[in-house]
Amino acid sequence: MRRIIYIGDRSCRPCRHYKETVIDPLMARHPGSIEVHTGWDAKIAEVNARRKITKVPTVVIEKDGREEFRFSAFLEPEQLEGIIACESDTLTAGEVLA
Repeated sequence: MRRIIYIGDRSCRPCRHYKETVIDPLMARHPGSIEVHTGWDAKIAEVNARRKITKVPTVVIEKDGREEFRFSAFLEPEQLEGIIACESDTLTAGEVLA
């Protein structure tokens, strides 16, 4: 199963806006497909251990617990929904950015 891990910071205004306008509505439409982390926790530590988080917001795409992609950008809701819906074994950058 493919999951989106959203990492933001409570004190970051753009992070909060993106979470409220893009991530929260997607979570409502796709329960269980998106995790939100806005303060240091075990998941952020895990992601940071794989590769240092240098910017927020960061969107991490995982499949079966393995990281496929990472973005420090504001992906469009349609792009994120496409990622959630993608059933291929491997996700390509073209599919992510479509």
